[in-house]
Amino acid sequence: GEIVTIFGAGFGPAAGAGLALDSSGRVATQLGGTKVLFDGIAAPILFANNSQVNLVVPYEVAGQASTQVQAIIQGKPSNTIAVLVTDSSPGVFAIVNQDLSVNSASNPAAAGSTLVLYGTGEGVTIPASLDGAVNSSVFPAPQLPVSVQVGGQAAQLAYAGAGPGFVAGVLQVNVQIPKGLTGSLPLQLKIGNATTPSGLTVYVHP
Repeated sequence: GEIVTIFGAGFGPAAGAGLALDSSGRVATQLGGTKVLFDGIAAPILFANNSQVNLVVPYEVAGQASTQVQAIIQGKPSNTIAVLVTDSSPGVFAIVNQDLSVNSASNPAAAGSTLVLYGTGEGVTIPASLDGAVNSSVFPAPQLPVSVQVGGQAAQLAYAGAGPGFVAGVLQVNVQIPKGLTGSLPLQLKIGNATTPSGLTVYVHP
């Protein structure tokens, strides 16, 4: 369920090909002539160009120690590599304020308001997420416990689950900024025993 990028050569068209839905309404597993297999299971592909492919790791790898990854490009298979599998590996790719504008030093959140985090890497969900499904009516939640710290303090979670309108694998977490905190503050998302790398920052004004 984690969104990952594989870099290489000759993955897809030079101009790039973006996400497409198949006849079942799920994100297609072949894009621009590119397919990526995890233990023979095709992954939903979000983007492909000549040097990279962005995809969602199939949920079927859950519980394994490793998975065999292979790309098939215009019908030609690449070499196969072994990739380690873990229960969770949280990453945050966007932080927005309560008004859904992007949080930044020039656009800080109001003290005590709600932040919305968009990320990935939550692992197995309840109910089970389906590869390539678009979250429109069912919004699975991470099976593992989720917590967030802002400025070194525990933040209250209002929601932690699938991002509405996004492909399965996109996690949305809504958290309230702890009272009394302002300025440039470190943020950490924890899922199970794994945490986001250091360096995430949110900006809050009084």
